[in-house]
Amino acid sequence: MSSDWSGRKIYIDSPATHDNKYSDWRRNRYPDLQGKTAYCTDIDFIEWRKGKPVAVLELKRCSIGEAITTLLEQRYGFQGEVIATVAHALRVPAYIVAIEDSERDSKTYERATFTVVRMNLPEPWLTDSRQLVAALLAGLGEPVRMDESSYARFIDSL
Repeated sequence: MSSDWSGRKIYIDSPATHDNKYSDWRRNRYPDLQGKTAYCTDIDFIEWRKGKPVAVLELKRCSIGEAITTLLEQRYGFQGEVIATVAHALRVPAYIVAIEDSERDSKTYERATFTVVRMNLPEPWLTDSRQLVAALLAGLGEPVRMDESSYARFIDSL
């Protein structure tokens, strides 16, 4: 257990985990029950500092090319559209982070490589999803590769 900036306790080893059953139910069973098509997705992290959001992060365990394809090309770029829309609503930057880690069972990222790409949000904001996804793809920042320490400094700088 550790504490955050306000002294609140942070429980790192919580028995609560991601509910894959709910995820499957929401995406598959719910539409069967309601006869509706309503989309949902998760966002990995919203970085928070002193009571305010500072960034939206979407992490993938793969190469940066695979991460971009997953977020902005598969399923018409729905995941990327959601990440960008949330970042736009919060008025914070959005980042795609690809983690290449050969030691998946390790508790650290000592031998991992983090590749960070900023999703530059279009101005003016585009409400048409196809135009938005195309603009997000065209406006991606340059990939920046980092080791664990460099990535920690990047997160700290947000």
